[in-house]
Amino acid sequence: MIWRLKKIAKRKFKETENNNDLIDFSINSQELKEIQFIYRKTMLISGSIGALIIFIYYIPINWAPDFFNYWMMNISLFGYKFDFAVLPSLYNILLLIIELSILGVLHINAVRKLIILTQFPDPKSNDYSFHFSEMVDLTLGNTKSSEKLLGLNPYYGLPKFYITGIFIFNTTKAFLSNVIIKSVFNKLLGRYILRIYTDLLGMPVFFFWNAYTTRSIYLKAKYYIFGQSMVYFCVQHFGNKYKDNPLFKDQIYELLAQISIHKRSFNKTHYFYSNKLFKQFEIDVVPDFKPNFTFKSIINELPEGMAQDIITLFVVGIVIDGDINRREKNTLNFITSEANYTIPVVDKHKELLKAFRMGYGVEFLQNLIHEKDN
Repeated sequence: MIWRLKKIAKRKFKETENNNDLIDFSINSQELKEIQFIYRKTMLISGSIGALIIFIYYIPINWAPDFFNYWMMNISLFGYKFDFAVLPSLYNILLLIIELSILGVLHINAVRKLIILTQFPDPKSNDYSFHFSEMVDLTLGNTKSSEKLLGLNPYYGLPKFYITGIFIFNTTKAFLSNVIIKSVFNKLLGRYILRIYTDLLGMPVFFFWNAYTTRSIYLKAKYYIFGQSMVYFCVQHFGNKYKDNPLFKDQIYELLAQISIHKRSFNKTHYFYSNKLFKQFEIDVVPDFKPNFTFKSIINELPEGMAQDIITLFVVGIVIDGDINRREKNTLNFITSEANYTIPVVDKHKELLKAFRMGYGVEFLQNLIHEKDN
């Protein structure tokens, strides 16, 4: 099924090539409104599909229990014996396949409209094939650990059981939410409520998680596109400024490792950002790179101008996924308290994030850099 959806996505995205004649990623107010409309509409449809599937599953099972309990299997496992109803499981699998297929097509069409509006990726760009492949993966929710190819590990320093726990929770959170809510209602209302109503309590739960998943996919695609202009600008600007400066080059690997660790997740925009900086400064990949970097040493040991530029690259790196988490906020607060000089991009990181989300992040960043240099 995933292979089929990937084939559909590639075909749909290829149809937009003739519309992409510009390398201008700027977004005007009308385009932004259309992007937001697609975003809200797609989330609503996705959530409704999740709720509808729950309805379609439980109504027949509650109305015709004899039919669905007709085929029973006696299973013995670890000394325990229990009856297993086969038809409800097969029916559930069928509905799951239908739901995932519909959601896949829904996400493909939403991202395709986003591609047309933003005119991205540009077929004449050297990075077109890379961007095309990444957009397909983002649309289908495929998360590749590409940053590991550069020796960057967002989970560096975390115990394996913690990482495993996060993965299990993210995989089962919708199911667990449904079980918890049904258990609470059963405890509170007990015999005063029919089973069909407790079963249908899963509708708002799966509405929420479907909408949340769609939101995540759409925003990742949106911010991947919005982030390209900032990535290209930073690579070109700082590459030209420090192309022959080994001291600046020595900070890049450590800096990118810190961005990855602060995010605590793999991110395609950050991978592209890191890869472009590696190529710009001709940095060799170190497998399983172990960072040894502190912003205190950056602020106190490097020349002021260079330290500000390193910190600017850090702020850009944490902004281009469209969010700043608590860990990153704490680091920005530390930088502010430690530095005895003003760093415009740190002082105005909230405004930069807002500008980025609105599609004019690179213009705002250019103004901040101009403010620093003057």
